[in-house]
Amino acid sequence: MFHHGHVHSYTNHEVPCGSKRVNENAGEVVYEADDFKFSRSGDRMRPEQAVLEANALLFSGPANPHGEGVLPCEIKARFDRELQGVQSRAGRSEVLGTTRAEITLGDVALELEARGHFHEQIQYDPRFTQPFTYATLRGAAAGCIFIRGTRGARGTLTLDGIGEPVAGVRIEPPGTVRRLAVELSSGKVIEGTAVATYQYEIPIFHMSRPGSIVTVSLDGTALSGCINDLVFGDLEFDRP
Repeated sequence: MFHHGHVHSYTNHEVPCGSKRVNENAGEVVYEADDFKFSRSGDRMRPEQAVLEANALLFSGPANPHGEGVLPCEIKARFDRELQGVQSRAGRSEVLGTTRAEITLGDVALELEARGHFHEQIQYDPRFTQPFTYATLRGAAAGCIFIRGTRGARGTLTLDGIGEPVAGVRIEPPGTVRRLAVELSSGKVIEGTAVATYQYEIPIFHMSRPGSIVTVSLDGTALSGCINDLVFGDLEFDRP
């Protein structure tokens, strides 16, 4: 949660799963765990709508610990798809659209309507074992989702409703300003600059994952979203 220059977050790897087995391939799906309820309408790879209802105690700060904090937060949010879904890895669906939410943060009531991102991932092998840079960027009629690792990059750039696969990504290391270049399957390279408005860290097991909320100009197209990095091993960056 990003509000008036402050970062608030909740990360908990130990939230217990519900006892009911969910058919993730059904057209109407509900996931529930403690004070979290998430529902999705439509095919898993091409969802039409998703709804989140959640209550949590947040920490405040750019690098918060794992577990419950002290700031109460209640969220009721709905996502509606606008662009076609993309797949950045096996079992993972991602789609861009609009999010509308009612949020209570402490004693402050907020309403939100903004460009949003939905993803759902079915995975049986261990997660967060490989370094990566991941981006989700959204514009009025454009979007870019990519993940890059030690073996290359994949994703989709969508302009005017038409998507083209991403073949490669070059990007500078995590920082306030990062130049990037996205190579498409056609061979065309689109360059841009990402400027961080918020920078933060999320605890993931024994590691800390840097993240940033960014505004991006990609070949003159205005986008916003986030760029996250899990940095270790042999992940290479362009150097300024």
